Amino acid sequence: MRRLIFSLSLFLLLIQSLTAQTGLVSGNLNITSFPTNNGNGTFTVVGTFSDPKGQYFAADVTAGHILWKGNNYFPIQVASANGSELTLTVKDTFSIGFIATGNAQIGQETGKLKLPGVSTTGDSNPALATPPDHSALFNFILQRIDAGISGVYEGEFVSDTADVTTPVNGDVFIVGDTLLFNNGDQWITYAPGGSGGNAIEQYQATGINGAVDNGAFVTTSLLGATYERTGGSGQNTEGILTVPAGTILQGLTVHFSSGQAPGNTFYLNVDYSETAKAVNGVQDSVMPASATVTTKPGTFSDAAPATNYVHSGTPLQVGIAQVDDNGSRVRVRYKIQNFNQQAGSNASMLSIVFP
Repeated sequence: MRRLIFSLSLFLLLIQSLTAQTGLVSGNLNITSFPTNNGNGTFTVVGTFSDPKGQYFAADVTAGHILWKGNNYFPIQVASANGSELTLTVKDTFSIGFIATGNAQIGQETGKLKLPGVSTTGDSNPALATPPDHSALFNFILQRIDAGISGVYEGEFVSDTADVTTPVNGDVFIVGDTLLFNNGDQWITYAPGGSGGNAIEQYQATGINGAVDNGAFVTTSLLGATYERTGGSGQNTEGILTVPAGTILQGLTVHFSSGQAPGNTFYLNVDYSETAKAVNGVQDSVMPASATVTTKPGTFSDAAPATNYVHSGTPLQVGIAQVDDNGSRVRVRYKIQNFNQQAGSNASMLSIVFP
């Protein structure tokens, strides 16, 4: 009975593979004239496309597919179809320097392992030719193998996870020292040694000119936040903190010299580099923040430590002045009042905690 069930399963798999497209574009290309060496590591190849399976046409061939000629492999960078005629720009990956005329194969690679699809060879010797039915079955099996294996991807930013068109449970994405795992629904940042939340990083923010801002420190789940001092005398009555997509913001500390004292009111604009929904003017769309300001010592001395004190004036007030979504980022504008009542014109440190 077990053998019968296995045989029926194999038969159904074969029927399914023969009655539906394999999903991997494949076919033959008869190269009718010598390809042109473009001198930049690419060739222009012109030929006639055919598919003995009758599934695919020249218009189905796109950039990202591959051209096989003999034992050589050429990734297709540009494909243009005119009826059955194909004009391709292919990359000379292994510096072959020459592509001959005659029959070649075109195949699409699987998404994860980059396994090439197999076309019928069109060989005049039936013993060497790949029958169309076998080609369809083989390509079907390739896709099943590829779909069942978790992939490992890499990018420069967390937002590059959007380039993974069909992520599956178990896929891994690497951004620098950060690992993200796909649970079948979304990408989740791995927290080493944590209890399920994102790992927390503390670092000096980078300024908009690329240099580290020596007086701005952030606590976030991912690296890459930038801080810009702007507005008013000394460019310190406002600040713009830009948070990378997918980042949890926990805290910010900004140092001011006595010449950078913000005055009575300081605005902090927090720009989140991603939007999930329009939040303009929606009061319940952001969490509040708390802040403290202290004067900082001018020097450090083990014998006579400097006094670090706060004025006893009007308490610091922290509120949300505006929420704005321009389609590419959400800005939360925090208004901090009575700053000079706390620190005066002394060198000071502003610490903000985001719950």
